[in-house]
Amino acid sequence: MDWSVVFSEEIRGDSLIVEEIPVGFRPLHVRPQATMAPPLDSRGSAAYPPALPPLFFRRDLPMSTKPPVMRRRTRAREVAVQFLYQLDLRREPSLTELAEFLESECKDKDARGFAKRLIEGTHKTRGDIDGVLRIVARNWDLERMAVIDRNILRMAIHELLHCDDIPPKVTINEAIELGKKYSTANSGAFINGILDRVRLDYASPRTQGAAGAPATMDAANTEA
Repeated sequence: MDWSVVFSEEIRGDSLIVEEIPVGFRPLHVRPQATMAPPLDSRGSAAYPPALPPLFFRRDLPMSTKPPVMRRRTRAREVAVQFLYQLDLRREPSLTELAEFLESECKDKDARGFAKRLIEGTHKTRGDIDGVLRIVARNWDLERMAVIDRNILRMAIHELLHCDDIPPKVTINEAIELGKKYSTANSGAFINGILDRVRLDYASPRTQGAAGAPATMDAANTEA
């Protein structure tokens, strides 16, 4: 078991003793040291440091938990953007290496399937997506955008226009977080602005109406 520890400080004479205690063990009671008489040596004098009172622990209290495992679809989107980024840098983009790439990068079967869906869908509709992107990003030349931003936007636009089972709010929030994590400090706001325009101008009425709704459909499938 991978134990986390907390540190218990105790004063013994003039020394500070730091002990590692597994987080799963919680002190229930410690008798104050001041109430205990110091032991005597063979000459009848006080011996230091005095004996410390015992520490009592219980195992049945809640253990510390590790940080939550990344949600499946969040991981799938990261993997999809990585592959789309690589495709974008090639002169002749091809999906021939997709299966091998997903096998090595996505150990979870559901995450692998969702990443494959996003990659293949974005690749297939890339021409239409780029047309929308050029119209919406009026002051931005598509070819001059940061490569990572361009591919985050492509994938998210594919979700907005072709994945009715995914709430737009989830798509946009996930894309913003990808931009913050992998691109520049300003990418989150930039991606948010572009995708919101796409949602308003191009998404289906049913999808637009779901923008502010709770992200239950996607969230139900994202728990790791």
